[in-house]
Amino acid sequence: MRAWLRHAIGGFVIAVCTGCVLLAGLFFLIRRNACSTEVLQTVNLSDVRFEIESASCDLIAKDEVVNVYAMRATQTGSWPFSNLRRNKRLIFRYDPGRGDTQSPTITHPSRSEIRISIPEVSSIILQSHNWENISISYEIGKVYYPTKPD
Repeated sequence: MRAWLRHAIGGFVIAVCTGCVLLAGLFFLIRRNACSTEVLQTVNLSDVRFEIESASCDLIAKDEVVNVYAMRATQTGSWPFSNLRRNKRLIFRYDPGRGDTQSPTITHPSRSEIRISIPEVSSIILQSHNWENISISYEIGKVYYPTKPD
């Protein structure tokens, strides 16, 4: 009787462990495909190019952010594969809060300044103030959930 019980418990433990491994694999497959990105807008200002991108993840809760990338614009007639090595840098990331929030407006008031304007955001995740010797200023109308200073 004891040998039978030992084998039954061993089989149960193996079945539970196998189930956990399968569940973890299923979670990985679902999570891997749960995020998507979409370029909302491209802004070209003289020698600087900006990409405004929406990144959305849907797994347990919806998580959406908007990323603003800065990069040097490529010259026309340059090497055909120059876009493959485009060094873009994330300069601004925020949570839009609602799906109908408008994209930021990006202007270049002078050669040494970039201005990013947006009427409202839910929260700000990253806000760079310099990029390649150019200062970045922000005009943000309303931040619904401001981060606390450190």
